[in-house]
Amino acid sequence: MAALKNYSPNDLVFSFTQVKSEENDRYDLLPESGPKKDWSFAEYIFLHKGYMTTSTIMSSRGLLAKNMFTEKLPKHQDWDWLFKADFYCHAKSVYVGEPLTIYRTQYVGRSMSVSQRNTWHYSHEWMLGYRKYLSREVIASFDRGNVINGLLDDHSMNKLKKIWILRRILSDFPDQERKSEWKEHIFPFIIAQLKGRFHDEK
Repeated sequence: MAALKNYSPNDLVFSFTQVKSEENDRYDLLPESGPKKDWSFAEYIFLHKGYMTTSTIMSSRGLLAKNMFTEKLPKHQDWDWLFKADFYCHAKSVYVGEPLTIYRTQYVGRSMSVSQRNTWHYSHEWMLGYRKYLSREVIASFDRGNVINGLLDDHSMNKLKKIWILRRILSDFPDQERKSEWKEHIFPFIIAQLKGRFHDEK
């Protein structure tokens, strides 16, 4: 409240705080610092280790009325709200460098949360919906963390289709990052699949 006291309810501004995130029975503070003035929220989150999630945000009624949450999204509801606040409303954020939120990662039912479901295809299409606002570096970072591993773990499609889709996804990557993904993900995947195939044939 103190961080927002200089703004009126009609200003398109919101605050967000550090969070104590639980990992393996210990807590880490996220993020280490707030976004710089020239960073978009997407750049801050995906390129500079930013952390902005719904439970850390306090917004005015005016901004929430203008930028409502998109209904029926199966995933990424918080990032979607932030992207719209940034790209459509040109909202500004106030960073509070104090942990006022505790985020628990270990609890009964965690495996059923939306963040744990393998919906790589939805995640990829959702991000591409904002493509004109995003750099290739942001898209590549998002795909590395939210798309590629899910695609490789998807048992509903054959191996050749996975490789074809991976090639299409990697076409959005900057050249150096594309080479890195081939080396770190695709070639090991192909080799592992071939080893399994030869083993089955024996």
